[in-house]
Amino acid sequence: MLVQTRDIDISFFGVQVLFDVDFELKAGEIHCLCGENGAGKSTLVKILTGIYTHYTGDIFVQGQPVQITNTRMARELGLFAVQQHRDLVPTLNAVENVFIGNEIIASGKRNRLDFCEMKKRTEELISSFKMDIDLEVPVRALRLSEQGIIAICKALATDTQILLIDEASAPLDNTEREVLYDILRKLKNEGKGIVYISHHLDEIFNIGERVTVLRNGRRVCTVPVAEIDHNELINAMTGDIKVYERTTSPQLSSRQDGNLLEFRNVSSDNLRDISFDVRNGEIIGFAGLEGSHKDEIAKIIFGLTPTTGGEILYKGQIFSSGYPIQSIKKGIGLVPNDRKNQGLVTCRSVSENIILSAINKFGRFIVNALWQRRASIRNIKRLMIRTSGPTQIIEYLSGGNQQKVLISKWLETGLELLFLIEPTEGIDVGARADLYTIFRELAGQGTALVFFTSDIDELLVLSDRIFTLVEGRIVQQYEAIKAEKKQILADILLKEQTRSNDADRK
Repeated sequence: MLVQTRDIDISFFGVQVLFDVDFELKAGEIHCLCGENGAGKSTLVKILTGIYTHYTGDIFVQGQPVQITNTRMARELGLFAVQQHRDLVPTLNAVENVFIGNEIIASGKRNRLDFCEMKKRTEELISSFKMDIDLEVPVRALRLSEQGIIAICKALATDTQILLIDEASAPLDNTEREVLYDILRKLKNEGKGIVYISHHLDEIFNIGERVTVLRNGRRVCTVPVAEIDHNELINAMTGDIKVYERTTSPQLSSRQDGNLLEFRNVSSDNLRDISFDVRNGEIIGFAGLEGSHKDEIAKIIFGLTPTTGGEILYKGQIFSSGYPIQSIKKGIGLVPNDRKNQGLVTCRSVSENIILSAINKFGRFIVNALWQRRASIRNIKRLMIRTSGPTQIIEYLSGGNQQKVLISKWLETGLELLFLIEPTEGIDVGARADLYTIFRELAGQGTALVFFTSDIDELLVLSDRIFTLVEGRIVQQYEAIKAEKKQILADILLKEQTRSNDADRK
């Protein structure tokens, strides 16, 4: 047995998060860890990697009892984690991030690093993912998927025996995920042990051998993957299996004649002749791979990406936005895909984050404490945010509850149009179902929503219309109720491949 825990307990600010958790990992095994956001998965990983040290209970590594007191000790014991938020230094480049804390010393020179060798090894690791990443620029300038690859390469560069992967595949597209799966299978065949946390159930059935389910900080079960199906797994996690179930759209009665937003042949550096419209109470979905640049549509509205042609109409008037504050004042919101760095102030409280956009829209330079408290309590109840109270610091919330706070900060602005980029990335099935309910309620109240996601099941469940994009161009439009998953996949995969083949021939 590579790793074993017995009766692990841990509390934060008087709130117990884990209750007598037992877990084990064998050599040559991929053991999946599942549960809702807040179930305790990431907390257990952080205990095993020395981030949280105030736990009680026993940990055994290769049969020996250990008390893991810091991250260096965890690495010396052979445990290495790829965290959900990638743990990269944004100002350093890819090579520096991959080898930070694990630098290669030049032969015969004790105080000199061998940058050439580190760069060579980084290139070899990245090339296995069939990606071309700029190794010279700071990682903050790279796409999220590229940052995700670098975080994985950082783990692979170490001679670790125990690899703990927490939602590492979330920013990757299907091709990159398949490469990751092949690498993990290779490591497993070499006798290494892998703990794999994912909210994508297909991944668990694809690569897992055993799965342990946590619910509310307690272990529910540990079973071979071959002995459980999707519905049983979801039921073990949440007790609710109706996640991807399409319901009658409540928003239909709230729609008004005329378009709220209209794009007419809009182009940018990466987009070409984008045309679509959105009505009040309508949910529009955009599907595309990482290189489709689908999220740039939202960035154009917020003045983050300049246009090179076409025009945009909002409420029948020519729309131009040089700064995000202009869009906010017009009743437009944006939920970015990187909530930690772009959406929330994680070192501040729940209530402070909830009122952020309202402060900007209404110019509240002096914040009324009573208004702030009422607004935060109202949204905590409305969105069922699991928190100890309005004053709890954001970074201590689970990913699903952080996402709810991010959405709630727009609800205080009198929202009319909301753009959402990968809104359920890294979110468990229970929190995802809660968010779906919230989105439908918003649409039912007349708010228009525009989604950009790689989760096709999500598009089919939520959207009224779906657009597919390839390399910055709209390929097809579908009525969601008539669309099929295979049609959308064919658009974004086959046509992407056709373009790639054409480029190769040239």
